[in-house]
Amino acid sequence: MKQLHFEAAAQYRLSQEDLEKSRYGEEIARLKVAEACAKKGLDTGKRGVADAVIADLRVSFPILLIRSKLTSRTFRQL
Repeated sequence: MKQLHFEAAAQYRLSQEDLEKSRYGEEIARLKVAEACAKKGLDTGKRGVADAVIADLRVSFPILLIRSKLTSRTFRQL
């Protein structure tokens, strides 16, 4: 779960760089990867994982989901 948490966070941060550089396709792809990692992390077992990691995934996943959907929708309208 930790690995998926860190991967989701890294992909999200990289998506922000892509947004700043107007690389919208890459941004959407990274957000989708981050979303998938966060979902998979939440679906895995919690044994041996710090509560802070689980809490961060629970907060991050809805944000990633909304951001990914909004970005995809906005990009299609351009």
